[in-house]
Amino acid sequence: CVIEIDGLRFNAETTNLSPGGVKLVITNLEAQGRMPVDRNFKVIIEAIWGGISTRCRVVRVSNTSPFTIGAEFLSLPPDERDILDTWLFGNR
Repeated sequence: CVIEIDGLRFNAETTNLSPGGVKLVITNLEAQGRMPVDRNFKVIIEAIWGGISTRCRVVRVSNTSPFTIGAEFLSLPPDERDILDTWLFGNR
C-alpha cells in the first residue's frame, strides 16, 4: 500500500486489515519520523479486484524493528466500505 503525508508518498506493507483499521510496517526512515500517535494521513490499498483510499489516524506506534503503526479508518465511502467488507468477509 501507499501512505500520503505532508504531500509525500511512502510505501508501506499491510500486515493486518480489519473493518476499523489497518496495521502497517513502514521501512522508510523519513516516513517514520512523520507518524506519531494522533497524526492523520491518507492510505491507499489496492488489489487486482479493487482498492480503497481513505483518511486514517495513527493510534499505536511500535518503534521496534520493523517500525509498525496501527491506524484507524476515519472515513470510508460506502462503495469502498463494500470493497473492504468483500476482502474481509467474502461475498455475502
